[in-house]
Amino acid sequence: MRLISISLMALALATGCATVPDDAPTEFLGAEASIDEMNDRDVEEYMPKSAEVANIKFKNALDLLDRSSEESPKVSREQAIEKAEEAKQLADELNSLDSRISSWDSDEQGFSDALARMDGEYDTEVAVIAPVSPFAKLKDAEIISTVAFFETNVAKEAILNENELNALTKILMKDANFQVVLTGYADPRGTSEYNQKLAMQRAKTVAEKLAGSGILNTQIIIESYGEVDDNSEGAVTNSAGKLQLDRKVSAKLILR
Repeated sequence: MRLISISLMALALATGCATVPDDAPTEFLGAEASIDEMNDRDVEEYMPKSAEVANIKFKNALDLLDRSSEESPKVSREQAIEKAEEAKQLADELNSLDSRISSWDSDEQGFSDALARMDGEYDTEVAVIAPVSPFAKLKDAEIISTVAFFETNVAKEAILNENELNALTKILMKDANFQVVLTGYADPRGTSEYNQKLAMQRAKTVAEKLAGSGILNTQIIIESYGEVDDNSEGAVTNSAGKLQLDRKVSAKLILR
C-alpha cells in the first residue's frame, strides 16, 4: 500500500495536480492558498520563470512532506515546512508584483488624466499643426507614465499599458507640437553595455507601436537609461519576483 501511495504522489507532482494532505502543517495551507492565487492571476503569462520556480518549490515541499512521514533519517518535517514557506514567500511576492503591474503606477496615470483635461478645458477642434499650440497651458507639465513592461532579456515583446498608451496616442494626434520621450530601462543584471542596448531596444519597440498608430517620427524621441540600480530613484529591491518592475519603458509628454 505504501508503494501505491508514493506512486500516486509522484503522479500528482508530475501532472501539476498536487494537493495538500489533510494532516499537513498549517504552513502548507498558507502556501497552497498563495500558489492558487498566483495561478489564478495567470502570473506565468508574463513571469513564466518565476511562476515555475514557485510551483516547483511547492511540489518539492509536498514531496518532502510525504517522505518525512516515513520517518526517514534524511528528511525531516521541518525541511518540508521550510520549503513550503519558501514557495509561499515567492508566490506572495509575485502576487504583490502582479497587483502593482496591473495598476501601472496608478499614481502616475498622467496621459489619461491629461487627455480628460484637454477634452474638458480646451477647444480640441483647433488642435492642428501650428507655430503655437492651443494647449500652451500644458507646456513644461510633468506628464509621465509607465507604458510597457518586459520579461527578462526580452525587448521585442512588451506587455503594454493599453489605457495610457491609447491616451498618449490621442494627445499626440491632437497636436503635432506635442512630442513624447520614450525611455527604456533594464534591471541590474547583465553588463552595463548590454543593459544599455537592451533598454534602447525596448524604447524602440514602443516607438514602433506609436508609429504604427500614425504618430509622426518627429514626435517620438527615444533614449536609454540602461540599468536601474539600487541607487536609482524609484529602484526596487533586487530580489526574486521584483526585478520585473525595472524592465520597462516610461513616457514623458513634452510640448515644443
